[in-house]
Amino acid sequence: MRKIKKHIRYSSPMVNAPNITYFKGQLQLLSRVNASLQKGSLLIIKGPNGTGKSTLLRLLSGLTAQSRGALRGPCKGLSAKQHFLTHTYQLDLELTVHENLRFLCTLYNQKESSFARFLSIAKLTSVEDMKVKYLSEGQKRRVQMIQLALIPAPQWFLDEPVASLDEGAVSILRRIIRRHHQAGGSAVMSTHFPFLSTSVHIVEL
Repeated sequence: MRKIKKHIRYSSPMVNAPNITYFKGQLQLLSRVNASLQKGSLLIIKGPNGTGKSTLLRLLSGLTAQSRGALRGPCKGLSAKQHFLTHTYQLDLELTVHENLRFLCTLYNQKESSFARFLSIAKLTSVEDMKVKYLSEGQKRRVQMIQLALIPAPQWFLDEPVASLDEGAVSILRRIIRRHHQAGGSAVMSTHFPFLSTSVHIVEL
């Protein structure tokens, strides 16, 4: 199995959110939720559908303002130190896989060769020159994982990242997250999938 090289080492701030409450209109979505994200740690948000997992992700990232409680760490809105992965594909469907990744490398001043090894690891070499719109849902998610590995942001916010991934793709995601942690990066994700790590913290909604 090919190894993924270590990433640049980060010194990212902690996100601390004690007693967070959030209302949407008159509807209370979150009530006195406590969550904190340490450097190099993984925070997993668990709960049934409709319990506010995505809302808490947005609060911790700074995309949404809390109604009550103190939130220390993120600025208002996403910064260059943060990356938010949603269910929406951040891909140009009319471009090929290679063109999408090459654009990302140019945007973040990365060498084009930096994504070549990920194409092999993610088993996407055979579709590298195919337009993204022709890929299966699972293949699109694998391209998203490569994007995640290429973006130099120390704080990741991942909304159900395991959705549409097969067992092999989940294994790749584990390796990418492990690599991120080894570099001192942190991640918050909403998922029911077990991620084995000594630095995992869980928030139940």
